[in-house]
Amino acid sequence: MSDSQIGIIKRIERKRTRNIKKSLLKYIMKNNKITVKGSEISILHIDKEDYISLTDIARHKDPDRTDFIIQNWLRNRNTVELLGFWEQLYNPDFKPVEFEGFKIIINKLMIFKSGINKLKFKGIEL
Repeated sequence: MSDSQIGIIKRIERKRTRNIKKSLLKYIMKNNKITVKGSEISILHIDKEDYISLTDIARHKDPDRTDFIIQNWLRNRNTVELLGFWEQLYNPDFKPVEFEGFKIIINKLMIFKSGINKLKFKGIEL
């Protein structure tokens, strides 16, 4: 990659960062939240799209370990299938053939991790 290409990429990233900061500022000013089962869930509006906070949802289950809850959710095979299905419905640039390869890799990683855990390796932690 040439220096000019790298420069262009950096300018695009700076612009994207500024746009995200502006969107976050608008979000903070609007303070959009919904209440689900007694928990407040933040909603972020970016470019006429709504995004909900996974951290807020995880906080409902375990307020001290939201990172752990989200990591486990993302490792779940059903979650991967759901994300692929959603992308097929709403993302015109989604590549289903490449996603099938991704699912195979994820499945192998899950099998590998389960084997590591069953064998009680001390030198490998996943």
